[in-house]
Amino acid sequence: LLNRLRGTGIIFHAFKYGVTGTQLYALYLGLLFGFLTTWYVGFFTFAFFFFGESVGWGLWVGTLAVHREDTPNKTEDEGANNGIQWLSRKLVPNYLDNWLTYCRVYMTIRGFYLAMPTLAPLYFVGFSPYLLITCIAFLSIGFPIAYDLGYYLRDKVSFEKFGLSFNGGWELGEVIVGIQQDLVIIALGVSYVMA
Repeated sequence: LLNRLRGTGIIFHAFKYGVTGTQLYALYLGLLFGFLTTWYVGFFTFAFFFFGESVGWGLWVGTLAVHREDTPNKTEDEGANNGIQWLSRKLVPNYLDNWLTYCRVYMTIRGFYLAMPTLAPLYFVGFSPYLLITCIAFLSIGFPIAYDLGYYLRDKVSFEKFGLSFNGGWELGEVIVGIQQDLVIIALGVSYVMA
């Protein structure tokens, strides 16, 4: 649910400043990892989550979760300077002819941009590098899969209460990404307790 909250925009105003779901989710992650480890890991998790969230991705999520055309429906100005486009085009050279594949590759790299800086600081407080690499790979690969699943489940799942809605592919994709993140948090928590 918190990951879906992340996509809702401004939730309330504090001191004339709009507080978004993304900010609340970053705060949650920062406090969680700060509480479980040290204050500076919590701070870096909070800050790096914002870094990962600042990279554009709407066009590609929209293609996978909503539109489903195998051709671009607008120019790619969103996220043009973040390196993801460049790398995605190297990996899918005929990207205009393979638009859905290109979008999946783009979203996998985008998932890495979000997961790696958020989880990497945990290495410095004793988490296993193998566990962290596995979690980063799981979240990276799972990112486009979540929005593909959201697209296929969009007509089968519908929920709207308390200002949250899961009525379309995009929203369901966010919930699925949240479930993936929950699984990673559980794995990290179990690893921490067992250590």
